[in-house]
Amino acid sequence: MPSLASVQQVEDELGLPVVTAATATAYEILKALGHSPAIEGAGQLLAGALVTN
Repeated sequence: MPSLASVQQVEDELGLPVVTAATATAYEILKALGHSPAIEGAGQLLAGALVTN
């Protein structure tokens, strides 16, 4: 994902969550496989910080 490094940087600068098509797709794949996202430095969605049950 070429944009992955930028996601965390933009989140840090704006103080808002950033979701791209690539991060949303990766999140959905992880969830479909039964995994919880826990990827640090890839934005709040892939870090698991935006997950609600």
